[in-house]
Amino acid sequence: MVYTFTPNPSLDYMIKMLRLTHDVVNRSLEEKVIAGGKGLNVARMLKAFDVPVKVLAVTAGYAGKWWTDMVRSEGIDVQCVELAEGETRINVKLTGVENTEINARGPLVPTELKPAIYDMINQVKDGDILVICGMGTPDMRNVAYASMVDLVADRDVKVIIDSSGEALRLALPKCPYLIKPNLRELEDLGNTSIDSPAEALDCMERIIRMGTRNVLLSMGQDGALWVGEDGVKLRAFAPKGREINAVGAGDSMLAAFIYAMINKMEVKEAFRLSVAAGSATAFSEGFVTRDEVYALLDQVIVEERL
Repeated sequence: MVYTFTPNPSLDYMIKMLRLTHDVVNRSLEEKVIAGGKGLNVARMLKAFDVPVKVLAVTAGYAGKWWTDMVRSEGIDVQCVELAEGETRINVKLTGVENTEINARGPLVPTELKPAIYDMINQVKDGDILVICGMGTPDMRNVAYASMVDLVADRDVKVIIDSSGEALRLALPKCPYLIKPNLRELEDLGNTSIDSPAEALDCMERIIRMGTRNVLLSMGQDGALWVGEDGVKLRAFAPKGREINAVGAGDSMLAAFIYAMINKMEVKEAFRLSVAAGSATAFSEGFVTRDEVYALLDQVIVEERL
């Protein structure tokens, strides 16, 4: 079983526009509300690959109930710790000529409810995969993820973290199985600027020495990089296509890698599949099917780096 944890889910208000002009009234072409959150996005793609998955989340208020109902309507198993005060955040995503996101902070988690969150995580058992995604609520960002890795350390559980900042930095010495930063997050983690794939690979190797076992770096249209605990270094070149909506592309990438890992694919093929999934999602209005991912697979070129 794969468990994804989304500590700060959202309702994403998707607004499609031809242009955004400051200091005037702008009109949308269309709009919709979808349940958002990196852990949920990973679960959506895993469901497309027929992988058993359960979403764990922290919700609040009317927006939180709406979020939970929307997730269940997609046929995804979900369990939430519900806060008595506050509201699950509502994010604004502008798509069209330019992709712009405005992400809200999210509700605060009372100290007395934090044990309930750890109890929810504690259901993970031997052989499971725990995927910790996104930024936590403001009062949990710096400690929660490291504590969650500790919580399952006595079990045969692969912990994967897709986050950033201090929360990720503090979790690295706990030796998670995999982290999946983007380029900006890698620069922050390595406290450096990166101007080439070679510099990115050097930084990823330093990050592995900080504790994590493997690093999967997403670079959008520039493809992806992999550095493994065994010293294998790979670069993937993404398929060519028109980006329609990048929201969830990195999450799809991670989900496809997890699917490949469960099915014991070689790292090179798992890496290739993950890039195909990220590209397929970026080229689409929403999340894609397994067939749409495999349709791009032959267009992903993977090279081993020394």
